[in-house]
This record gives sequence, C-alpha cells and structure tokens, in this order.
Amino acid sequence: MRKPPVADHVSLNGNSDAAPGADSVVGRTGGIRLVEVGLRWPPETFLQLKLGRLVERGLEVTVGSFDPPGASTRELAGVRVKRVPGVRQTMGRWRLHLSLISLRPHVLHFEWLTVASSSLPLLHRWRGPVVVSSRGSDLPIDGPVLNRPRAEALAAVFARADAVHCVAESGRGEAQEFGLDPDKTWVIPGGVDVEFFKPAPDRAPTEDTFTIVSVGWLRWLKGHEYAVLVLAALVRQGIPAKLEVLGGDPAADTLEPSQRARIVHTARDLGVGDRLHLHGTVEAPEVRAQLQRADALLHTSLSEGLPNVILEAMACGVPVVASEVGGTREAVRDGIDGFLVPPRDPAAAAAALAALWRDPELRRRIGEAGRAHVETDFTLLRQTDRWIELYESVTADV
Repeated sequence: MRKPPVADHVSLNGNSDAAPGADSVVGRTGGIRLVEVGLRWPPETFLQLKLGRLVERGLEVTVGSFDPPGASTRELAGVRVKRVPGVRQTMGRWRLHLSLISLRPHVLHFEWLTVASSSLPLLHRWRGPVVVSSRGSDLPIDGPVLNRPRAEALAAVFARADAVHCVAESGRGEAQEFGLDPDKTWVIPGGVDVEFFKPAPDRAPTEDTFTIVSVGWLRWLKGHEYAVLVLAALVRQGIPAKLEVLGGDPAADTLEPSQRARIVHTARDLGVGDRLHLHGTVEAPEVRAQLQRADALLHTSLSEGLPNVILEAMACGVPVVASEVGGTREAVRDGIDGFLVPPRDPAAAAAALAALWRDPELRRRIGEAGRAHVETDFTLLRQTDRWIELYESVTADV
C-alpha cells in the first residue's frame, strides 16, 4: 500500500511543493489532520456524527466544502469549515490543490465517489494518503447513470486510493467489479447514537391508526412510489394505515428531477392521498420523533449501501420492512429485526406490514430484537474505533 510522506505534495506542473508545516504524524491519533473534501455543509446527519466523534477523540478535522460563498455556515463543534474551489475548470483544479495544501492535511477523505471521480487530476498529483468511501448506491451497477461515475473513472479512483471504505460486505464485492483491490478495503458499517435514537418511554400501540414511516430523498432510487402502492394495498385490506415520508427534493448536484409530483399523483390516483404526508427535509430530532411514534419503518429503496435510517429505526425499537438490496440484509435479520422483501414487490411488503398490524406482540418482539442488535453491532463507539484504526493505518509510515 502506497504511503508516501504527507509533506511531499506535487504541484499540478509536477514540481515538488511541500506543504508548510505538515509535520509527521508518528502514530499519534491526536496529531492526525483529516480533511474531508467536497462535502455539502452542513453534511448529512451520519457524517456530522462521524466528524464530531473524531474531534472528540483528538483528530483535527477540516471540511473542504464546494458550497458557494453565502451557503449555510452552521457550526459543528470542533470541525473547521473552509470553502474550497470546485474542479469543473482547470483553474479550479489549481486553486483546489493550493487550498488543500494550505490546510496541511495528513490524509484526504472523499466521502462520495462522485466527488473523487471528478477530482482525478488532483488525485493523480497528490502525494499524501487518500481515503475514498464507496457507499454502494453511487456505483453504476445497472449500467451508466447520469449522475454516477463511469467505470473507468472508478477504476482510476480505486487504483489511487490508499484505502477504500465500504459500508457493507455486499458493497465490497460490487466495488471489486470496478477494479477495487480487496486488500485496500475497509468495511465500516454505519453507527447510531443509541442514546439519541431510542424507544419512546411511553409508546403504546394504537388500534385506530397504523403509522408507517419512510425516510429518504425524493429520488427515483428511493422507491417512494412503491411505498404508496404498499399503502394502497393495506387500505384495501381495511387496515387504517397512514404513510409519513421524511425527505426533501434531490440536491441540484444529483442532476435528478424530484419524484414529488409522481408520488403525490400516484397517491391520489389510488385514493390514498389523504393518508400520505410529505414532510420534506427534517432535522434529526424530528426524524427521531416520527420514528418513536411509528408502528413500522417501510424502506422500498431500489439501490442501497447500508441505510442509516434502518439502523435508526431499529435503535428506536421500530420493526423494519425493507427491500433486500445492497447491504440491507447485513443490518436486518429477516424475521428477527424485521422483514426483507424483494424490491419492486408491493404485495410482499404489504403482507409483511399486515402481519405486524395484526400482531402487536410481534411488533414488540421484533422492535426489541432490533434495538439489541444495534446496541451490539452498530454503535458510534464501534464505528469511531474503526475509523481511527483506518486513518492510523494509512498514516503509519508518514
């Protein structure tokens, strides 16, 4: 594995360009300077949790954000945010390179393959350790997709990276099809703050409403339209179901149209428009509140890595019914923590939810099993330990 000295950067014209003051890490966790490249600010909740815990453990964390000036600058304790140029033009690449050098990083981390693949000129010239995350849903598994990297770009990213993080074993296997060396791979699943996401102390089943929650951007790959079909199937059976969808329109850089209109019109056409509620983008406290009031989580996604919301629902003691895609099967034990169903199969998902509706004891038992599973295998402490192990590994020879 390539671990050249961090201080020995190379400029875009190929000349040596040492980063001022980029001293050796010499195995000190507290001395590692981590720079996260290309995150929106504020980032997704699971990334905020990751960065916050790394700061608590002594790492110096800076986010190099591509957001334009004037974008949100909400602070995250201990995390420095610096606006850096994007890479759409040659001059942007120069400025990005110089901006990152000024931060004196010991390791660069690209949390998204889309950002890493668009930054290949930088990666080819950067001489310090680079970590890249492959989250599963950003791989073009079913052929070229407009907003996903091309196969040759992925191969180049994987070849350059010193370590590649996958959120699930399934993602490791999928990434290997695009040239990932298995010896570089670190499987680090999501982690949940089990003190924050926890069952409501006074939650009691209700007989007049069956509350189902779905969480995710209103993107085609989240399959919300199938969730509406499930809702309609339950209502036809006489089950007083309602569907609460938490998630906003896709961000502009996904280059995808919102599925909001399709979801709303499908619900109206099926006669369940009054049982569907689109809440838009919500913060973590509202996600928790909705989960604590829910009877089940429905996750009809068509493509996934390992969905954080599934872990959050399990931590809240909520039974899960989810499409068996990506790493979902590595979180949900079918029949124990919830039910796994084939993707694009509303009848199977409706049958699983109907079983939960008819048997409150089954809901309780599955919810308790899910909570115990998260407390054992998906804690933030366990995740943070693995991140530190990874970063220490790629900087060990620095």
